[in-house]
Amino acid sequence: MKAKNGVDWSEWEFEVYGDCPKYQGIRIREKRKSDENISSSDSYKKWQRLMAFDRGQECDKKAVLCEEWKEYENFLEWYNENIYEIDGEKVGLSYRVFDMNNHYISPDTYIFVPKSIVDLCCGKGNEARRIERHKQAIQTIKDEYKDKIPKAVYDRIMQSAKKEGAE
Repeated sequence: MKAKNGVDWSEWEFEVYGDCPKYQGIRIREKRKSDENISSSDSYKKWQRLMAFDRGQECDKKAVLCEEWKEYENFLEWYNENIYEIDGEKVGLSYRVFDMNNHYISPDTYIFVPKSIVDLCCGKGNEARRIERHKQAIQTIKDEYKDKIPKAVYDRIMQSAKKEGAE
């Protein structure tokens, strides 16, 4: 059945009931070999948010997603290789830890870090305030997370901080 917007959703095994909202892309409902619905997995939700960034539907309208990650399977592979846990804390994702002015999202710029660091790095405000928050995030990583986060992640953050002069 074709929806009001002219898209034949039945090709993708969607059922259409009444009028569809404005077409903004295809939402994929994939099933893996185990018949587990991956649409509810954390990795899929994170990938959908990246796709929203790429379409300019999130707060950073300048954000651009690399071509490689426009395929969920590529993102999932990176996600599974890089995810880690810290006792008692949530771990979030950020593409601004290495460079607070970054708008390009890729395996080289995206990183798992404690949620408190993500909140510091992604804060809004004028340029001076953002620089101060970024320096504070780097100092917090040095003081509180050196032995909690993977060494490779810590070293990479410190290396980028030296380049930016934030250390």
